[in-house]
Order: sequence, then C-alpha cells, then structure tokens
Amino acid sequence: MAGAPDLFRSIPSGKAELLPVTGADGARLALYRVTGGAGDRGGPPLLCGHATGMAAGSYLPWFRMLSERVRVYAFDARGHGGSEGDGASVTLDALARDLLAVAGAACRDAKTDSLFYAAHSISGVAALHLGATLGAVPWRDLILFEPPVMVGAAHPRHAHALADTLARAERTERRRPSWPSRAAYRDRLRSGGVFARFRPDMLDAHVQATLRPDGAGGFRLACDPTVEGAFFRSVRSSEVWDSLPAFPLPARFVGGDPAQPDPGSEQARWVTAAAPDIAARVPGARFGMLGGCGHMMICERPDACRDLVFAMVGEARP
Repeated sequence: MAGAPDLFRSIPSGKAELLPVTGADGARLALYRVTGGAGDRGGPPLLCGHATGMAAGSYLPWFRMLSERVRVYAFDARGHGGSEGDGASVTLDALARDLLAVAGAACRDAKTDSLFYAAHSISGVAALHLGATLGAVPWRDLILFEPPVMVGAAHPRHAHALADTLARAERTERRRPSWPSRAAYRDRLRSGGVFARFRPDMLDAHVQATLRPDGAGGFRLACDPTVEGAFFRSVRSSEVWDSLPAFPLPARFVGGDPAQPDPGSEQARWVTAAAPDIAARVPGARFGMLGGCGHMMICERPDACRDLVFAMVGEARP
C-alpha cells in the first residue's frame, strides 16, 4: 500500500510521542501524544481529529493551548501526514474503523476506557458513522466542528451539496503536489482562499505538517491530491445522514457563520448552511454557531475553539 515514508511525522519529535497504530485493512497510522503542557501530567485525555488535506500537526498551536488542561492525543488520518493509505482505500467504513483503532490505542496509553473527542470536518463524519452505523462509542463526550455530513435527498441543499463536493474533489485532484520550498507553499496559501484567513501561527504549523521532503531538495504534499480527492468523494453518500437518529450520544456541534462567504463563491459553503440541520438529526445534540469564521474555524479562531473544548470537559461528570 502506498503511503508516506516511515520516518515522516506531522508533529516533530520533542513536541509529541509517536504511538504507531494498525488501522483498518492493516494500514499503519500515526497517533501522537502531545507533550510539554500541564495537562499531559494527569489531565483528562482528549483525542483530536483533523480535516481533509491537513494533518495532526496542522493544529499544533491549538494543541499547545489545549494541553494546559487536557492530555492531547491526535492522529494523522490514512494517507495524510505520517499515516499510510492511498485513494483506493478511502471509504467511510475504513475511516470509522481507523478512528476506533486510534481511540483504542489512546485509551490504552491513558489507562482509561473512554476519551473526550474533538473533531474537525471529516473526522467528525467518521465519529458519527462509527457510532450510528457501527455501534461503537468510545467517548465520554464529543464536540464536532462542522462535520460535512451529506444531507439527504429531501433536503433543499442536497443537489448543491452533491455538485459542490464533486467539484471540490475534482479541483483537489488537480492540485500541485510538489513545491520547491515551504516558503513557496506558504506564500501560495496566503494569497487567497480559506488559508488566507488562518491565524499566522496556524498557517505556519499547517505548512510544516503537510509537506514532506522529496529527497531531491524540494517538498511534496504529505497527503497526495488523489487521496484528498477520495476523502471528498467518500462523503457524497447520505448514509450517515440517514443513520444520525441512531447516534447514541448527545454530541455537541459547532458551525461556522453563514454570513461568512466561501472564498470564490457568492454563497456560504453548503455544510455551514446545513450545519444546524445536521445537528438536529442527533437526539439531544447541542448546536452553536461561531461568528465571523467559516469551515476552517479552528485555524481562524483557535482560542474560541479551545474554550468550547474546555467547556465540554468542565461540564463532564467525574
């Protein structure tokens, strides 16, 4: 199976301990225990999942904030960062079973039988599929930052959501995979689109985490564009939407601001507009909107997202 080199880490040594995990179909996955914060000395364990095309290390400044109170674990999804996987292996079932494997490994490391979970985008879809379809819920509580659950056929945004997701997959698959330097890649990301709204330290972390040396003096995306495209294609089915009423926990959902336009479009990203409807299908779920930001909210307003995670942990019963 094609994948990133064994020695590549999206979070460098000295900032996290690497805990190798075997995921669905034998894929080698990179799980990290973030070190250096007060929370890693006995704080409640929190597992964090990243968005498509990113990596655990893309969120490192946020993890440092979180680690003042909690013990942070994070993982690279298959085909991302230091985890193995190719586009042909990407299915919702595989992503959910990968999540179950890394959650189990984090539980064993933390010597507990359940974790808190904070997921951005596709990692939230994996958690919903894991609980509603596969019946596994290794969480004390979970907060999902705008999971792009494909809305059902009767939803007024269904046709737009299908077309938009396919278009994003096709654009992604044409993405330039190789870069002469990290500076060149950073400059390209800063020039427009959602990355231009990243807080500078979050953008720097993302660049560091998602480019790996190519052995010839340059760099290559740690998530190949074909893998990223496959992730977008994996959410075009509405099977998760259909199963959401069976999700067994009252999850917390956070949506972006519908008034914040998607760069390059005159309308809000469909998942932002549909986020309240997605949350409403989970019995007992809570939904909150984070103003002034879009789908990449953790990278735009990490302090506010940190506070939401701390509120979840603080409200948990001992």
